[in-house]
Amino acid sequence: AVAAVPLATVGGTSSGTSGGGSVAVIGCSGATDGAIAVWDLTALSVAHAASTVAPPPAPMELRPVALIPRSHQSGVNSIGVAPAPGGFPGRLLVASGGDDQALRVTLLSVTLGPLAAGTMAGAEIAVSVAQTLSVDFAHSSAIKGVWMAGGVIATTSHDQRLRVWAATLEDCA
Repeated sequence: AVAAVPLATVGGTSSGTSGGGSVAVIGCSGATDGAIAVWDLTALSVAHAASTVAPPPAPMELRPVALIPRSHQSGVNSIGVAPAPGGFPGRLLVASGGDDQALRVTLLSVTLGPLAAGTMAGAEIAVSVAQTLSVDFAHSSAIKGVWMAGGVIATTSHDQRLRVWAATLEDCA
């Protein structure tokens, strides 16, 4: 799952996309051991956009910028990623469903890292876990699908149910 996240400026206000500010493209993947890897796909996104007018870019080696261990007791089956509701810059929600029948919603804080000297091109980002909410036994079988948009999370499972959840943030500033 992938989402674009507007980042905060040094003064703490949103740089957004309309003001020419920084935007990180973040992806997440799940593993069979219950971990979630967070990837900075910004450079790949920029290279892909450039490839529409130029020859395709050379292959890139990507490494996770963060690892969230033990998000689930066993395999992670599905992940949804979206900017946090409320327009908080640098905040990203990651919802995941697993074989353990649990829904996990993790609030990530995404900032320009120490190597990011003012420009987003080639910049490093820093990712930290701000908060995690767990709903154990969200379904009566393994969760196989997670979808997110605008603070709404939908999950599906082998129990043949669709569940809809609301994600709200009290204070993310």
